[in-house]
Amino acid sequence: MRPVRERVVGAALLLGLAAAVAVLAAAGGGPAPYRPRIEPAAFTTAIDHPYLPLRPGSRWVYEGRSDEGFQRKVVEVTDQTRVVMGVPCVVVRDAVTLDGQLDEDTVDWFAQDRHGTVWTFGEETRKRGDDGRFIPAGSCSSAWPPSWPSSCCSR
Repeated sequence: MRPVRERVVGAALLLGLAAAVAVLAAAGGGPAPYRPRIEPAAFTTAIDHPYLPLRPGSRWVYEGRSDEGFQRKVVEVTDQTRVVMGVPCVVVRDAVTLDGQLDEDTVDWFAQDRHGTVWTFGEETRKRGDDGRFIPAGSCSSAWPPSWPSSCCSR
């Protein structure tokens, strides 16, 4: 058994550490909120990033088995654009079929900044419900931090 003094010092150190953690938590010591400055003139729809080239007409197909059945995901870069927060974005369609039936249909919006970084500017997703009808499962407003306005998209 340790001497009483060691136990008291150990308990005091532990109590001090717990108090410091509580103070930091109450002070909001977390990371600063993510609020990038969006300058529409700094973006382009010509997305030529070597790891994510999004040229109109490009198409990728992913297939495999899941617990739900055979899934096939087709991602297509369209020749369409959509303006989001003043930025013209490339429209990318992402369709998922399950055992041959459309299960999820998503439209994403991407743009590349002048430094070559590809940004996602949101998505709209429709998913097949239990009754077979498609229901919204995501939107532009859900892709942004809650502090940003939900009307960030314009058609």
